[in-house]
Amino acid sequence: MRWIATLRLRARSLFRRTRVDHDLDRELQFHVEEHIAELIASGLSAEEARATALRTFGNVTHIQQDCREARGRGVNLLDDLRHDARYAARSLARHPGFTIVALATLALGIGANTAIFSVVHGVLWKPLPYAAPEQLVTLMANVPASEARGHVAERIPARVTVAELTAMKARTVAVSQIAFRGYPAIMTMAGHGETTRVEGITVAPGLFELLGVSPLLGRTLGREEEQPDADSVIVLSYPTWQRYFDADLHVVGQTVRMANSLASPDQSAAKTYTIVGVMPERFAFGGAQVQFWMPSPWSMNTRSSVARFPAAPGA
Repeated sequence: MRWIATLRLRARSLFRRTRVDHDLDRELQFHVEEHIAELIASGLSAEEARATALRTFGNVTHIQQDCREARGRGVNLLDDLRHDARYAARSLARHPGFTIVALATLALGIGANTAIFSVVHGVLWKPLPYAAPEQLVTLMANVPASEARGHVAERIPARVTVAELTAMKARTVAVSQIAFRGYPAIMTMAGHGETTRVEGITVAPGLFELLGVSPLLGRTLGREEEQPDADSVIVLSYPTWQRYFDADLHVVGQTVRMANSLASPDQSAAKTYTIVGVMPERFAFGGAQVQFWMPSPWSMNTRSSVARFPAAPGA
């Protein structure tokens, strides 16, 4: 803890300079008087003893100055900082308009830097909450601009179709799993409390397996949901389970009536959906606003596709 004692001594020297100088003068005077007393005891007169002691110690004023300079080597930086801070405070107090502009600019700069860092951290640095995220890739097609309206670039990115995914799934060995996200599902839900509007997305049943995330309760969408005539099932997000189902541990197997809010009146008849699982709190595939996931058969269109490369040997 030697550095703490040093810091304490330097702070004391900085903020109690008058007292420290007084203590230094008293200490030097003590040594001079002690030497004078020793000389008198050896047989010298008081005048001779004082003159001899002063010759022995030299110029006391110079000694005091040397001690102050040696002490100041450790506190000059802090002392200069204190003087600069006091000068800056006086200058800002004399010009309140400039002070307000400077503080506002500083606040905006700090806020903007914090926001940019938060975005960069979330997008580039923070790992995805999935198993082995370094193996996950988003699939996109490279479409010639001549085949897309309103684009002037030579080639533009586009989503991969179900037919292309199916072919890739059957023929490509570069990836171990392929899945996709379908379109939003805006539904009116009834059966638990009052009727409410909820927002979800359709996904390929193998998506949860690809992401490597296990459900909190029940199961995720399985291979049996890949067929167009499969049973109507949904997987709830953690907030939806908490808000609309009171965190019921026996929610798996329960049913809800849901109707498509975006469909025409003759196509919006309510259907019964069985809850097969609840995802963990941190899982938010598709965005934080997604409240449930329902299966999308491979015959449907995709909105985005994701694939997992096989692990490297020995990984």
